[in-house]
Amino acid sequence: MEVGSRVRELRKDKKWTLETLAQKTGLSVSYLSLLERGGSGYSAESIDKIAEAFSVSPSLLQAPEVDLSRLTEISELVLALSHLPLEEFEAVRKVILAMRARSS
Repeated sequence: MEVGSRVRELRKDKKWTLETLAQKTGLSVSYLSLLERGGSGYSAESIDKIAEAFSVSPSLLQAPEVDLSRLTEISELVLALSHLPLEEFEAVRKVILAMRARSS
């Protein structure tokens, strides 16, 4: 999936208009519209602004395959994990690693 398609899907998932995204990023509506339609020439700075507006990592917008239907859920989980006390975070991390080891 292309970056523009990801941006459009995230925007629609949040029920934002192009105008809303433009306000949140400081980018123009025409630029965002072109980006969503597959126009070339986006910069790392614009991707950073868009990612920040959606509260996601810029790499998620550029990754080859991302399940965007779960992106908001994943972002919320990462945010929740980042607020855990270190001991609880380490406990969750160990559980996840054990689960991954079992599924390999």
